[in-house]
Amino acid sequence: MFNRLANPLKSKSFFLFGARGTGKSTFLRSFFSDEESVLWIDLLDSGWERRMRADPSALLTAIQALKVPPGSKRWVVIDEVQKCPKILDLVHKSIFSDKNTLFALTGSSARKLKRDGANMLAGRALSYSMFPMTHLELGSAFDLNRALAIGTLPELSCSTVGTSDREARKFLEAYCQTYMKEEVFAEQLARRLDPFRSFMECAAQDNGHTLNFESIGKKIGVSGKTVNGYYKILVDTYLGILLYPAHPSFRKKIAQKPKFYFFDPGVQRCLSGTLDIPMVESTNDYGDAFEHWVILEAWRLNELREVGYTLGYLDNYGGLSVDLVLEKPRRNSIYIEIKSARMVTAGHLKHLKIAKKSDPSLRCICLSRDSVRRIENGVEVIPWDVGLDELFPRSTQL
Repeated sequence: MFNRLANPLKSKSFFLFGARGTGKSTFLRSFFSDEESVLWIDLLDSGWERRMRADPSALLTAIQALKVPPGSKRWVVIDEVQKCPKILDLVHKSIFSDKNTLFALTGSSARKLKRDGANMLAGRALSYSMFPMTHLELGSAFDLNRALAIGTLPELSCSTVGTSDREARKFLEAYCQTYMKEEVFAEQLARRLDPFRSFMECAAQDNGHTLNFESIGKKIGVSGKTVNGYYKILVDTYLGILLYPAHPSFRKKIAQKPKFYFFDPGVQRCLSGTLDIPMVESTNDYGDAFEHWVILEAWRLNELREVGYTLGYLDNYGGLSVDLVLEKPRRNSIYIEIKSARMVTAGHLKHLKIAKKSDPSLRCICLSRDSVRRIENGVEVIPWDVGLDELFPRSTQL
């Protein structure tokens, strides 16, 4: 059993959001293992879903039937709450009227909740995220090359570390098909499934590239506006993140073209049809996969450790291109280049050296597989895992 980094407060109700298969339910089983009074409602179970849809008030009846030791709190865990959004009205009512009842609500589709006008509890519930396994959670079981090739979804990372390549491919293929069926088609998030399937392949192939909605639309026979909407579906179902160019003006930032990164390298490779292509060091594919992985780890640790950075990038901004920019109000930006090289050379640091020279207040870092930590012309060269642990520490003051 691996210890997850998620650490919700038990003093207040909370949402736990994340893509399917990231371990939300398993985590909560462990998180509440010491609690005496827990009611579990799994809305992926057809019986519970039918019951809640037919009579949402049955939730209050079930809560009242739960015995609570004197002086204790009762917890109600509702899995995949987007399957029955109206239930949140009763959750809100219960939180307001019963101080001894707290809720843990998991979800894999914020879009479904938003579309159905769900009651998001108006600040009465905190919000946390769950992701595929980080290198810190896997500990000694972590294998970088394996992570780049098949990702770190818990089913692949925790069940059998020695899972064969064929088993991994079959699992990822089934995972992607399940997402299409259950999250998109069944919930009617996209009006037409065929162009969305084509879009998913294009999105996987364009992973980490500056997006051109119109160009993608022409490939799959839909408008650029529709493509933009498709990317919003991926973000709202926690299948990836959009990174916008770093810019001091928020309005100008969101007006520029973003990059999209899938939430897991294995899923991205499956959707792009490249799972059977070996991940070979010193190739462009390996370099792209390594950059993808480091950016994902930065995103995950930033959320899990509540560090509060905004993640962005620079693309030919004043002649500079930088893989990752960390920004925080009233703090100096951090420019990060990500290189898969085992030995970082002066050529790898060119853009960072220019940035550092033009603005000495910037912190400029190269994260790589180079094991020798050093500073060259003000640019810090740091092993990627060490650098991430320092940039996203276990505790921080915002």
